[in-house]
Amino acid sequence: MEENKEKELDALVKKSIKEIGLEEPPKDFTASILSKIEEQSDDSRFYVYKPLISTSGWVFMGMGLMVTFAYLVLGDISWENTWYDASVWERLSNFGIFRISIPSTFVYGFLAMAIFMGIQVFLLKSHIHKRYFLN
Repeated sequence: MEENKEKELDALVKKSIKEIGLEEPPKDFTASILSKIEEQSDDSRFYVYKPLISTSGWVFMGMGLMVTFAYLVLGDISWENTWYDASVWERLSNFGIFRISIPSTFVYGFLAMAIFMGIQVFLLKSHIHKRYFLN
């Protein structure tokens, strides 16, 4: 029964194609399509890619990173003198309030992360504002 339905459907499709015929595109179909594409490409509605961080920004950040690594490798670094006063933590730990010792590398890492997150928020905010608002 399934085969009979398939044969009837196939015969119906063949008959319909013979009656209607196959439609052929006009001779200048390709030229017409290409001209429409060229018209649309001249239109300024398309978004032009503009990177969030410019090339000069990448160069500046790369040079800063290289200088930092060069200083860490070649420079004379003494970790005993830190920029924050460690005696404050010692005084608080004597009172029993804080019994945590915070390594200086953690403090430096936390500050670097906070600075970079602030920069990222600023850059993303300006990027989104330029892209989605007309002002």
